[in-house]
Amino acid sequence: MKTYYLLDGETQLGPYSLKELKAQQITPNSKIWCQEEKDWVRAADLKELKSFFPSYILNENPPILAKLSNSEEPNRNPALSVDANRTEFPEFTPTNQANSFRSDTAELPLQSAISPKLVAFALGLAIVIILSLINFSGGTASISTTGALIVVEDEPENAADKKTNESATNNSKNSTSAENYNGSSTEQKSKAFRQNWRNYITHKPNKYKSRPLGGIAGLEISVNNNSERIIDEVVVNVTYLKNDGSVFETKEVSFNNIQPHSQELVKVPNTQRGTKIKTEIAKITSRSYQFCYNNSSSISKSLADPWFCK
Repeated sequence: MKTYYLLDGETQLGPYSLKELKAQQITPNSKIWCQEEKDWVRAADLKELKSFFPSYILNENPPILAKLSNSEEPNRNPALSVDANRTEFPEFTPTNQANSFRSDTAELPLQSAISPKLVAFALGLAIVIILSLINFSGGTASISTTGALIVVEDEPENAADKKTNESATNNSKNSTSAENYNGSSTEQKSKAFRQNWRNYITHKPNKYKSRPLGGIAGLEISVNNNSERIIDEVVVNVTYLKNDGSVFETKEVSFNNIQPHSQELVKVPNTQRGTKIKTEIAKITSRSYQFCYNNSSSISKSLADPWFCK
């Protein structure tokens, strides 16, 4: 089944089916991503959502109608221009009445009000000017995740030490801010992922068939990797429960080489015992994130970075 992701500011939401996506508060300019797209696109540009914004498509560029007085004769010259600043030309069709004309205008294509190249040039020029001023005054600067330039003036030694201590405290509390994840170094990004991996690695069992006297069939489990890198292995424990709630058995289901922003689906073999199941992620391994998670590990989870491995 095709799935979609919704970008809410810096937060990725999903996956959603098409029906679930339409239930979200999306606008024609909402950023959507699916496996068929190479990058985030506007909701109005997805062919399956075009019918969801009919009024937006029709009203974004209203047609231009020519205004002629009754005393004016129709000009059938194709070079006629209604307005000096417009390039649309009305087409006139004579009717039975001498001074009655009909103006037909084709539907205008969607156009951007501001050239993207002009915006990029203006932004680049502003950054160069600000960086020149900072170098002259001896300050430092950084670029935020939204593309805006943040200027940071030099601080006294005591203030700098205080800022360092506050940063260490925030990291120990597993901060989920976008700034941590989009840091300037690979190590910062990896650490942010390890501390907040549940925001990126999720799993879900589908609907399955069970018999009253025991037996489960048709079970499938999906694992989603919403991160920017490959996850080498995910192990999901499937626990089969009896009618009285006691455990019949537990099986491991493995997923390997899960690509970024993708979903892997595994069919679980049928069993003759158990009437319901319980699932949980037991292990996760990612060499690119230097991440080794094990829910049965005796590592103290109070550490700032308990799942780090080389």
